[in-house]
Amino acid sequence: MNKWKKKLTKKERCIYASVISVFFVVLSLLFTYLKPLNTLDYIVSDFFYQYLAEKKESDSNIKIISIDNKTVSRIGKFEQWSRSQTARLINYLNSGKNGPDVIALGLDYHNNKDMRGDIELIEACKEYGNVCISSVVELESGNNKKKSESSSVLYVPSSLPDASTVPVSAKAEVQDSGIQLIAKDVLTNNSQNSETGLPAIPAGTVSGQKIKDIILPFEGLLPYITTGIMNISKSDYNGDVRGMVASVVHKGKEYDSFPLAVYKMYLEENGKQFHALDTGDDNSFGINYSKNKKNYEVYSFYDVISGSIDKSKFNNSIVLISDYTTSSTFSIPNYKSLELSEIELQANVINALMHNNTIHYASRWFLALWYSVFAVVFFLVTFHSSGLVTIFNSIVLIVIQILACCMINVWGYYIPLLRIVMLIIIIAIVNFIVSYIVIKKQQYTMEKVFKKYVDEQVVNEIKEGGFDVSIGGTRKDIAVLFVDIRGFTPLSEKLSPENVVDILNSYLTIIANAVAANGGTLDKFIGDAAMAVFNSPSDLEDYVFRAVCTAWDILSNEESLRRECLKKYGREVEFGIGINCGDAVIGNIGSQNRMEYTAIGDTVNTTSRLEGVAGPGQILISREVAKRLGNRIDVSFAGEYSLKGKKRKVVAYEVNGILEQYEPVVKRDKTISEIYEDSIKEIKKVQEKCITNVQAIKELAGKEKGGIKEAGGKGIGEIWGNKDQKTASIAKGGK
Repeated sequence: MNKWKKKLTKKERCIYASVISVFFVVLSLLFTYLKPLNTLDYIVSDFFYQYLAEKKESDSNIKIISIDNKTVSRIGKFEQWSRSQTARLINYLNSGKNGPDVIALGLDYHNNKDMRGDIELIEACKEYGNVCISSVVELESGNNKKKSESSSVLYVPSSLPDASTVPVSAKAEVQDSGIQLIAKDVLTNNSQNSETGLPAIPAGTVSGQKIKDIILPFEGLLPYITTGIMNISKSDYNGDVRGMVASVVHKGKEYDSFPLAVYKMYLEENGKQFHALDTGDDNSFGINYSKNKKNYEVYSFYDVISGSIDKSKFNNSIVLISDYTTSSTFSIPNYKSLELSEIELQANVINALMHNNTIHYASRWFLALWYSVFAVVFFLVTFHSSGLVTIFNSIVLIVIQILACCMINVWGYYIPLLRIVMLIIIIAIVNFIVSYIVIKKQQYTMEKVFKKYVDEQVVNEIKEGGFDVSIGGTRKDIAVLFVDIRGFTPLSEKLSPENVVDILNSYLTIIANAVAANGGTLDKFIGDAAMAVFNSPSDLEDYVFRAVCTAWDILSNEESLRRECLKKYGREVEFGIGINCGDAVIGNIGSQNRMEYTAIGDTVNTTSRLEGVAGPGQILISREVAKRLGNRIDVSFAGEYSLKGKKRKVVAYEVNGILEQYEPVVKRDKTISEIYEDSIKEIKKVQEKCITNVQAIKELAGKEKGGIKEAGGKGIGEIWGNKDQKTASIAKGGK
């Protein structure tokens, strides 16, 4: 299909390539910024990437202790507890030989309660030094209402790629400017914490959003614990949590996110060094979720402090503690039906940090550049390719693209997969469509020109692309078939011209039907003979075999014509056929004023000579034809023939049958009836001339009987001297 492009001038090819390349660049930009594609793209990409994340994971040893309904029924709601309960749990978990590496509390400890409980909690934290307690950030917002009892505030920065809304949460509240706050009743809008007397931290910013307040654990705990901000996760516009802000800076002091603070404590406890994360411009990192996102061991708070759970289960592990009765729920990529509690979400982030499954989402400008370059390069590659090559290249590039993106994901970068695959498919389709349209237009133009000097039957078979109307041709391997009626001249002498024409019409119909059915081209009629070529002007698969099939079809219909002629005229008609294959020159032969599209060469001449020596009802083929077809046809050695113009004898074989089943080839737009009608027009011209000549002969014969003297003593030839020379020759006894 690419051949039409080769017919374009260099300037036309450059213009075409430039226009289409610009189109694909614009399409790439639309693909990058078109939000409806994001959902489908994320689904496909997450499917591949989650398996990569799973391959990198091992047992994370993260345990969760939940304040569940059982705990509430036995001890009461968390808000009503004395801090002694928390201190009791910390002491119990650390009382063994090997306690937990980190105890992380995702609960609200910002205010003082009973003095005794607060002191016990402070002493427990001071003694073991492995406790992390969450903080929350409060952002400036005019719609910060107190509707939720959640213990955290979820912050979704508007700078997240495609972030315009927030995750679906049973206890969440959507606020303006791309910010979601899960407010808690204890959070205040005052510049000073009314319960603890701690001055509020002056407002800073988080990804461009102003911080109104950071709510820390009460003052007595701060020297003995690590704290991290729990509510700075990031969601895409579908509400799936895809990342988290690593840390925020407020009044010159940096506050880590809750999972990052826990992870740093874990590394320090195990003597490992923390390496800075690869974060984006807004100091955030993405999360590669694996299939094990909710497969954490969860224990009831009451069962643990009552001793029902062996404390050794928590040795050398990260223990996360949260209130399951009031916790908000969050959705994550690819698992819409799966809702994670807030502490389970934090566990997934910690798990991603531990297994280096954090990722950096590619920015939009990078994706636009990536898509544009990839689309243009692929288009230029397929610009000069045929249909099958384009399909092959598309499949190869899709595989390469998926593998490359997966490898990049292993290195910590997230590039959506689907859109570039869609671009590849669209480019291939556009190439096919444009090629098809241009080819059809060129074929129409070609048909109009060639109909002036080439039969329409040939025009309909011209190859795709442009053409040259100048005299000359190109070398091509073809198969040639010659056929004629044996004994046609004596038959013409014994039958009337009308009967001869009738036989000729039936004969030509058989030939035309057989040639057309097998995809050949009826080159010309030569008196009672006909010439057909295969694989010209358009390419034809298995053309040598098709030529032999054509000959066999002709002979198969010979018997019906023989019976018909015998019944009508008392004469039999038989065919002789010759077939050869090889190189020939295909093109325009003749002069500038009159030319013919045909085949010329030794292959054609040898075929004509083989047909000349073929007996009635015999198909002779050359050695080359027999060699190419092998056991696909039944042949027998016919002999060696001394053909006119050949120095050496030519070996020929007789076709006895077709051993391989074959189906007709329907290739032409022109029907057999149309071919027949065109042939009849040419034959009628010969018929009219024959009738005129026969009538002239009869007139002359009558005058001979009436006396030569009427003609002044002149001979027949002299009497007819002023008539058509060809008719005069007939009168003298010529053909």
